[in-house]
Amino acid sequence: MSTEKQYQEGRGPSSPWGRVQFSKSYGRGVAFVSTAGHGGFRVSQGLAKKKLLPEVQAAAIKRSGYYFFEEDCDYALVMLSMPEMFVPAELEQARVSGKDWNPDLFTLITGEEVPTEESYTLRKRAFEIETHDRFIGVCAWGDSKEGVPQGMVEVRGRRVSDGAEKTILVARDTYKNRGKFGFVFPEAS
Repeated sequence: MSTEKQYQEGRGPSSPWGRVQFSKSYGRGVAFVSTAGHGGFRVSQGLAKKKLLPEVQAAAIKRSGYYFFEEDCDYALVMLSMPEMFVPAELEQARVSGKDWNPDLFTLITGEEVPTEESYTLRKRAFEIETHDRFIGVCAWGDSKEGVPQGMVEVRGRRVSDGAEKTILVARDTYKNRGKFGFVFPEAS
């Protein structure tokens, strides 16, 4: 059974994201806390030691006897580790998020391998391996920059394998159609 608590401004317990303004308890030792700007799960040290794998504990921010898991990505690790505290809809969202952002920990917790196509993190890793010896755009300027011709984009790229950098001009439409993980310089450039 969950309970909710509202705190007066500046009066709530501290968290890595500031003073807690709202909390929702999911059971002894587990609460979702929210501040003015961020939030996540707060797990007591005792419960963390009993229910969370050491690798999951390592992903937390540790403060004042609690383990904190931020709300954007790491919250899913708590839910997947203690499914008895959550409803099916919450667990399904945690599965999606866990696969996307923490596929290695998802596999440790659930024993299920994550297919690359189901994980942003795994797709990004694959991209980085495939493009290790290619120049990838790190910044770009449009034709409003002096010296960049109309309809073109100046792109500065870096190669991970040796840290080399180079700058090229490409058509605006070519740059606009770059991939999700960045602009890969053409092989000939």
